[in-house]
Amino acid sequence: MNSATQLLYLSDKERSQTQFFSEKSSELPLEFFQISPDAEKTGLLKKLKEYPCSFIESSLCVDINQLLHQHSSLSHRLGYSDLVLNKSGSLWGENLFSEAFNHCFMDLMQKHKYQGSVLFLGIQPQATPIIEVLSRFGFTDFVFLDTKEAVSEFAELGERLKRFLKVQITRVDPNHFLKGQKTFSLCFVVDDHYEQQIIEDMSYFHFLSDHSCVFDLSRTSNFLFKEVKALGVEVVEFRTIENSYLKFIKDFLKKNLPVLTL
Repeated sequence: MNSATQLLYLSDKERSQTQFFSEKSSELPLEFFQISPDAEKTGLLKKLKEYPCSFIESSLCVDINQLLHQHSSLSHRLGYSDLVLNKSGSLWGENLFSEAFNHCFMDLMQKHKYQGSVLFLGIQPQATPIIEVLSRFGFTDFVFLDTKEAVSEFAELGERLKRFLKVQITRVDPNHFLKGQKTFSLCFVVDDHYEQQIIEDMSYFHFLSDHSCVFDLSRTSNFLFKEVKALGVEVVEFRTIENSYLKFIKDFLKKNLPVLTL
């Protein structure tokens, strides 16, 4: 049994490639554990039960949620658990990213009233809580760029969200996208790396409306953030999102695991 003062960080990536809480930036007592693609269900559940609370890599939040039998209402609704709380051996899925992002986006909307279509450059499970939060603010049109290698993920995402949200979710080929006239008020940079040709084609930023905002969800992406800032476009940096997330995680841990020293 591991110390009650340690948390598990469950990931399918190497430690240096994780999305949140890198070794340099983490303020939580995390013990990192990388799982293999063919990890067995029973082995994962056993690992989760060794810790009072586990933080789940965003790419695993849907898969881990499906292994659990108990969930918070939001976790159950979205099919997305980013934390697993061990309540006397009973594992509960929790979703803290939704409220952390909601808090971050609410601050942004108090300064600028964004509206219109939303673009995701890439796809990952974290789009689920983001779209749910944006729907609270009236956003209904979501477009994903270049999801050829993630057709099944895109289909599952659309099916999951359309069960309880009145939103339109589509995907577009990069060539059609770059030739198109549609503009977007919000853009989420998801992928770590974009091919040089795509970077050059995107460098005109014709897809951004006059009143727009770009969110960095990657931490290590080669997207042209400096160039888009130079155009006067609002950029929400990764660290801003991470800090909001960290605050909600700390508040949750203080309430549910007071023995931890944070």
